Amino acid sequence: MDHCNRKTGAVLASTALLKRLMLATGAVLLLFGLLYSCATRQQSLTLEDLKQLPERQLAQYIEPFALAGAFPPAVADRFVEAPAQALDYMRRMDDTDRYFSRSPTTGEVSLFMQYYRQLPGQFRSVFEERVAAIYLIEGFMGGGMTDFVFDDNGEMFLILYLNPTIFESTLQQWLEYRDNSSFAAVENTAANAAVGVATPTALSLKVSCAASDGRQYQGLLHTLVHESVHVYDYITLQTPFIEQLFSDGSRSAASTAFTATVWAKLREPLPEWDFAGRKEISAYGLGPALPMEQAAAMYTALQTRPFASLYGTLSWSEDYAEAFTWFWLKQRYGIDYQVQVLEGSELLAEYSPTQNPLLQKRWEAFIIYTD
Repeated sequence: MDHCNRKTGAVLASTALLKRLMLATGAVLLLFGLLYSCATRQQSLTLEDLKQLPERQLAQYIEPFALAGAFPPAVADRFVEAPAQALDYMRRMDDTDRYFSRSPTTGEVSLFMQYYRQLPGQFRSVFEERVAAIYLIEGFMGGGMTDFVFDDNGEMFLILYLNPTIFESTLQQWLEYRDNSSFAAVENTAANAAVGVATPTALSLKVSCAASDGRQYQGLLHTLVHESVHVYDYITLQTPFIEQLFSDGSRSAASTAFTATVWAKLREPLPEWDFAGRKEISAYGLGPALPMEQAAAMYTALQTRPFASLYGTLSWSEDYAEAFTWFWLKQRYGIDYQVQVLEGSELLAEYSPTQNPLLQKRWEAFIIYTD
């Protein structure tokens, strides 16, 4: 999830075993912060502390691979209904009682595997080694989330949570929903009128993402690639670290070629790449939406920044996930992603990563995955 987005919250939300004990992360975890707060105190949670939390124990979700029969189980067999403790954890993390787990249909597993087989071989190898379970969560706020757990030896494994809606929505529908969820129209109220706020009534944000072969793809395609990038990043460290809690101080933005010239810290780009409103970006209702009136300026800013999407500016891990996702969808499927901000029929701003030379320069490092 979209990963870093909820990630902090995953840590913060998991703060519920001790007031919702703390982090859940995974794909995104938007709240992130690696400090869990109790009603009576606030203290840093170390990685070793984290490993002891019930929601971080692999055995709470699925038997360790070594005890699960075939080793490892086929990817399609990792689709299982989330156990009660996992569902409870997710509800606490996002503070909702509207999440429900269900088993996938045969068609959903088939579509997942169809898209999965097109992932880079390096990604599939890590996925098959480290993703322990795949859960469908009805009502989930986001397309997917990659969360981490540990076995008895402290080895990291990953749990993939998916929103069933991504199987039902087209790619265009899902991305238009995602990008619009960052913005909210200002209501044309008497209070606004009294202070002279002009409220455009025809502002809209539209997405196009047609494939060169004319085929229709589902929202799952974007989510699966995006979350698979997070899986790969967790294990192979294509970015210095996905969450601050995993940092021992030895790796900084300068540690990887992908982050060195763009990022200062996990959630802070170098000054020349930052822009107004970036820190307030959220999605899927996981944070306050920005007024739609800000959309044109923000997408105009993206035209001169090396990012694939607004969502990709949230952290260096989301940047890596979005940058690779749009590289892969362009290279493998011929999909061009474009966002337009309109007022009625008037074009106010537009952005496409495939037309961004700053981003395409960073894509050069991804060519190794096309073999």
